[in-house]
Amino acid sequence: MPFGKSEPIWRYDYFPDADWKPVSYLHVHGHRDEAVHLMVSGDAQRNRRRLARDNFRSGLSDLHFPLGGDRFRPCLEDVLEMLIQEFGIDCQDTALDAIRASREAWRTKQIAAAVRDHPESAAASLRELGYSVARPQAGAPQARTDRLRRY
Repeated sequence: MPFGKSEPIWRYDYFPDADWKPVSYLHVHGHRDEAVHLMVSGDAQRNRRRLARDNFRSGLSDLHFPLGGDRFRPCLEDVLEMLIQEFGIDCQDTALDAIRASREAWRTKQIAAAVRDHPESAAASLRELGYSVARPQAGAPQARTDRLRRY
């Protein structure tokens, strides 16, 4: 911590059982008047719940930047839900259901893409779950380790 301060500049948090905030998220410790103003000026009912729930201190470090849940990167749906949950953006009653359904569809596509990057690992996991998985007659496709190692 710089200059004897006890607060970090940023931190990553992971709470797999969270139901009102992202499962994984980034906290930035700092102050930005514009962001804090938006956080406390959104939908009044949502903000009352948030103030009670979070013991809100009106700081940028109270904002949860989503990081993509248990296994994924952030997606547009994560950003949209953050705007609703963290900033109290007004939305239709069905918005969160639509956002969550869209997130599920996106992550399902990402699972398929990950399987193509390392099919042997996917086949082994399926076998562990009791599936019967056979290698193609032409041989197993090569793992795309370049994609798995990329920063």
